[in-house]
Parts: sequence; C-alpha cells; structure tokens
Amino acid sequence: MRKTLVCLMGLMMIVGLVSFAQTTEVEVWVWGQLTVDLMAGLESAFEAAYPSYDAVFVPKAAAEYNTILTTALQGGVGPDVFFVRTNPMPAEFAAAGFIQPVDEIVPLVAAYDDSQLAALSYEGRPYGIPYATVAFPIYYNPEIFAANGVSIPQTWAEFLAVCQTLADNGVTPIAMTNTNWVMSEIVHPIVAASFLSDAWLEDLVAGNVDYTAPEFVRTYEALEEMRPYFAEGWEALSYQDMRVMFANGEAAMVLDGNWSAPSFLTMNEDAVYDFFILPGPDGPGRMYWRLDAGWGINADLDPEVDEAAVAFLNFLAGPTAGEILGRDLGLLTVQPGTRLFLAADITTRMNEARDAYGVSIQYGVGGPFDWNAPTVSSSIGETTAGVLLDAITPAEAAAMVQETVDQQ
Repeated sequence: MRKTLVCLMGLMMIVGLVSFAQTTEVEVWVWGQLTVDLMAGLESAFEAAYPSYDAVFVPKAAAEYNTILTTALQGGVGPDVFFVRTNPMPAEFAAAGFIQPVDEIVPLVAAYDDSQLAALSYEGRPYGIPYATVAFPIYYNPEIFAANGVSIPQTWAEFLAVCQTLADNGVTPIAMTNTNWVMSEIVHPIVAASFLSDAWLEDLVAGNVDYTAPEFVRTYEALEEMRPYFAEGWEALSYQDMRVMFANGEAAMVLDGNWSAPSFLTMNEDAVYDFFILPGPDGPGRMYWRLDAGWGINADLDPEVDEAAVAFLNFLAGPTAGEILGRDLGLLTVQPGTRLFLAADITTRMNEARDAYGVSIQYGVGGPFDWNAPTVSSSIGETTAGVLLDAITPAEAAAMVQETVDQQ
C-alpha cells in the first residue's frame, strides 16, 4: 500500500511539473480569420516538432494589413513573425531596422531561387522567407457548362461566345466585385496575361514601350468586352459576395486566385468547380502568377522569443510546412523539396499549369515595375474600375497608369 501511495505521489508530482511547464509563445500575424483557421494543421505540426514552443496566429484585416503592421512595428509592439508583402515593404522595414535578415538564421534560404528572394530583399540580403506563389485562373462550374452545351473556350472570341450563350439561357456568366485590390491583383492581370506577350513585357522592362502602347490599351478594351456578362449589381458586391455567388452555383465563372480552391468548399460543401486559363486573342492564354508574400521576423525580440521565432521560420522554410500549406490552403508552395503530395488534385494541376503557362515578367503587384513605382498596381486597380464603370476610356486608363509611373 505504501509503495502504491509513493508511486501515486510521484506520478502526481510529474503531472504537476508538466502542467506548470511553460511554453514560449510566438505571435504570428496573418491576414484574415479564414487564414488562421486553415493554418491549424501548420500550427499543430510545428508544436508537435517543438513542444516547448507555441505558435499563436493572429488575424489582421487584409485590406488594412500594411498600415496595421507598419504602425505596430513603429510603436515597438509588433508581432514576432508576420506576413510581409513583397517589395517595397521588406526594403522599407529593413531600412528602418524593423525586420531581421534571414540568410544567416535560416540555412534553407540558400536553396531558394534568387528570383523568389528578390522581392523580399534589401541591399542584396533577403529579409523574408517566401511564403508561396499564387496563380489566377478562371474558375468555372462544369455542371452549368454541360447543361448549357458550352465547353472550355480556346480563344478570346470563343470565351465571349460562351458568355453570350450562358446569358441567353438566363445564366449569370461571371461573378464580379468592385473592389480595388481585386481589380489590381486579379481581374486586370488575368486578362492582361493572355493579351501581353513576353516580348512586349520585356520591351516594357527595357523602356522601349510604355503603358500608353496599343497592346496595353487593348487589355482595357478586353475588359470592356467582358463587362456585359458580369452579375447584375456587381458594383455593390464584396469579394466574399462574389465568391459565395460562384460557390453556390449562382454564376458560371469567377476570376480568382488559387487560394479559393479549398475555400469554395467552406462556403458550400457541395460546390462544383474546376478551372481553365483565360484564352488569348489567337489561342491558348497564359496564367498570371506572382510571389504572394514572405514570412518576416521582428528585429526587436527578447532572446527567448527570438529563439522560438527562428525555430518557427526554419520550420516554415522546409517541405513539411510546404506540404501542409498546399493541402490546407491550396497554396502553390515554393519550399525546396515540396512535391504537393498532400494537396488536392485541383491544386496540383494548377501548379502544373503555372509552370507550363505562367507569365515570366510581372508588371503588377510584386513585380519589378511595382518595386520601382509602388503605386502602379493601385493605379491599375483604379483605372480598371474606371473602365468597367464606364467612367473613363481604355486609352485614358492606360495614360493614367503611365502618368503614375512618370511621377515616381
């Protein structure tokens, strides 16, 4: 009996020690509650690998994220690890001393492609771990297409014909929203990717052409041609309204990012969808894609938290995190060694489409033009909305974008 009591007391002491064992929290800022929810698997895997560390994900409004994060870091109350958008944000933070370089604390950085690190670098050093690339297809409802006798279009003319057939049959062809960031980061780039050749974009880089060129004006004209097929009242719909409309089968198509592939099922567990690449004027189009963001680490951390935050960054940089993010968030991950073994079929196929049809030179968010003139992407969003709302002409829109560049 005495032996039993001693054993029980010993067990209770062990349980007590475990109960009072403290973990070091790493506060991680990301955009949106949905992102936090979908990162539960990533959080669990990290904490299983590092039992003494606890990753606490905190959602921040995506539209105001830049301002919220910058203000917090300036005030010395920022997060430990955070999403950092592509340049110029990492460069600005690095110059201000808000963010640590990652090349020495995360050895796997050496395995990343230089082009992936460029948008997260300052004075030749990377200040972020690439998070993922994002690609932008046209999602469509195969059941609606089949019921109306239309198939995936192979040219721009065929795409417009599909839209017209759907409209004639009383079906809303395209769910849409009047949201600036969607216009600048999704709508215009999807169309432009299929109308602007790599050769033209190279000329833009070299300064041989500018945004007033007929080729760029044509991208706005194409948007005008698409406008009659938007959902009724699209001007008042939010981004989420647009996605829910598509997920519920109330529209046949939607222009969106690859991150929505798993999200549609959270909106409607019976959602039916697939994707295609918007065709160009002469045939198969190309897929717009870009680096989404990076993971940054606060430069002002106490040693204990810094150790945990560095461990978290190293975990994020590896293939285990890549596989989880591909599975749970539908991300086209870039972590070396990731093969998307756990990802859904649609994510794997989108990754293959990005590799096969991706646009090599980015003129919008995260691209070299945006680094040098950060207001270019927002100007593209404003002018796209202006054209779609019939407030300005395509030529005026292109001229306004060029004026933005000239003023930098």
